[in-house]
Amino acid sequence: MPCPVSDACELHQALRSSVIKRVRYPHVLPQCEGTEGEQCALYAYLSTGRPVPQGLLPDGSTGDYADRSAGQAYRFMVIEDSQVFATLTASTLRTHFQGATVDTKSSFSAAESDLGSVQYTAVICGYGLGGDHTVHDVRRVTRVPIVVLTGRPDEIALPSGSRKVMKASGPDALASAVREMTS
Repeated sequence: MPCPVSDACELHQALRSSVIKRVRYPHVLPQCEGTEGEQCALYAYLSTGRPVPQGLLPDGSTGDYADRSAGQAYRFMVIEDSQVFATLTASTLRTHFQGATVDTKSSFSAAESDLGSVQYTAVICGYGLGGDHTVHDVRRVTRVPIVVLTGRPDEIALPSGSRKVMKASGPDALASAVREMTS
């Protein structure tokens, strides 16, 4: 028997309308269609008429299944000298943040004017950004959240409003850090 509140459930509706979201959250739709809702965190809110916290998943964790409105579109700047890592980073952002615009530059010098003139949701970059430039130069130009994607295992001094993610941690760690920094 399907969940009795599925018609009012934003998550259920998002999954029904998107193959990509069903792939990202494969366990959710079968739960919606095979339960009466009693073990679902969303059901606990909807069945009592309370508003559901944004991004809440049935197990009580959160995800990015809700589409943002047009006025809240994601726009990211990726500064990465490795074309491979720049492509992987941009792909991760586009996958995890539906409709995101991702600008990529190979150095701080190439990104500096855009950083000062474009309103980004976040900047994703390495610590060293070509020449004598570092992530601290990014902070000097913009106040948006920064995720420092690095392969350096040692401790590095990060500017305020930034978070370090190891390149080896994978795409989900990057997406999680970006989501945390921008929420």
